[in-house]
Amino acid sequence: MNAEYFTGALILACIGAYFIYRNNLKIRQANAATKFRSNINSCDFSKFRGHALVNILARDFLIYKSAVSEFRLHLNPIQRRGFDKAWSDYHGGNEDAPDFLVLYGIPENGCETLKHNIDSILKFANQT
Repeated sequence: MNAEYFTGALILACIGAYFIYRNNLKIRQANAATKFRSNINSCDFSKFRGHALVNILARDFLIYKSAVSEFRLHLNPIQRRGFDKAWSDYHGGNEDAPDFLVLYGIPENGCETLKHNIDSILKFANQT
């Protein structure tokens, strides 16, 4: 009878530890998502064109890159794959030297594409 109580207590302790772990994980993910959203500029870029838009994007890129590196650690592998694709779409696949002029500055629909790509990145932060 003593062994059954010990086994039951051990099982309950394991279940409790799991719930505490999951709760802390969710809190860490929510905090990381909040920090990530605060680092990503989601303003209305439609009032900027050409080099003015490129200058803003280039200025913010290192902040974004740092925020992305930190936030992606809090995603599970499936989410991380989609997040990496959205990030790659944003910088055009060249993280070391993105050509924002070609991606967003020259095309007529550059601002709409930019908004879509930023929203795609932020969608992962809104899921947590």
